[in-house]
Amino acid sequence: MTLPNFFIIGAEKAGTTSLYNYLAEHPQIFMSPVKEPRYFSHDPARSRTQKWGHQVTDPAVYESLFAGVRGETAIGEASPNYFSTPRASAAIRAQLPQARFIVSLRNPVDRAYSMYWMLRRNYVWTRRFEEEIEGVFDELRAAGVELETLLAPEDFPFRLTAYLYKGLYALHLRRWFALFARPQFLLLRFEDIERDPAAVSRLAYEFLGVDSEYSLKNREAFGRSGEVQRPRLFRAIQNFRYGAFLRRLIPPWLVLRARNRLVDLSLGGYPPMDQATRARLVEFFRPDILETEKLLGWDLQSWLE
Repeated sequence: MTLPNFFIIGAEKAGTTSLYNYLAEHPQIFMSPVKEPRYFSHDPARSRTQKWGHQVTDPAVYESLFAGVRGETAIGEASPNYFSTPRASAAIRAQLPQARFIVSLRNPVDRAYSMYWMLRRNYVWTRRFEEEIEGVFDELRAAGVELETLLAPEDFPFRLTAYLYKGLYALHLRRWFALFARPQFLLLRFEDIERDPAAVSRLAYEFLGVDSEYSLKNREAFGRSGEVQRPRLFRAIQNFRYGAFLRRLIPPWLVLRARNRLVDLSLGGYPPMDQATRARLVEFFRPDILETEKLLGWDLQSWLE
């Protein structure tokens, strides 16, 4: 039975799709063909009420994702919801205590804004971001709890966890660090992934013990958010399947590059965030940002601006 020995665990909207594709290109790394199985965040008691996205819940199906391993030494998957899901860290600790983890962190205010544009694109939401955040703080007051106490965040309104809870990095890091040794983690900054994907990939290669001299071919960013400007093109790209016939003719990295450029054509940018909304979010995240600075020894003052 082959199971992963490393995970890209988050944070969501912090470059995990790019990391997944960069690592999948390396000949000594096998990545699950399903990028986000979300297997270890699965709660059997809630399987019938799962509403957001798809989840692999059957152990045999999960194992089958790694049936294609042919001598690769680093075997991984990328489920960024693991980072902020308490049951995921405990479940991995119970089954794969020697696993390694790659974590990418992004300014939590920008992460929330990117999440909004992804949700707006995928679920055709029409409320302005400012209205969304106002609603989220209303939900937080109505819940009458501290986000730090949530052990089952899916019990609470989805937007509350999507925009706020998932960005409390120190909270989630403390949980993971309590279960696994610090050398089992590679911690990255989203800005570095965007600026120099080849250098970040080399760090990941070294961390995973594979050939760090491999030259990354596809250095484009993946998984970016934005407003859909060409709906038909976007839907066609989303429904495209890279079958066995094409695999024999075209290298996977080249297909990904072409697909990524078509996504760029279908999406527009998004406007700057309202400054009052940004200031409100900065103040919400400030204590956790300062705690993250202490935990990691990073300078995160730019996140407080």
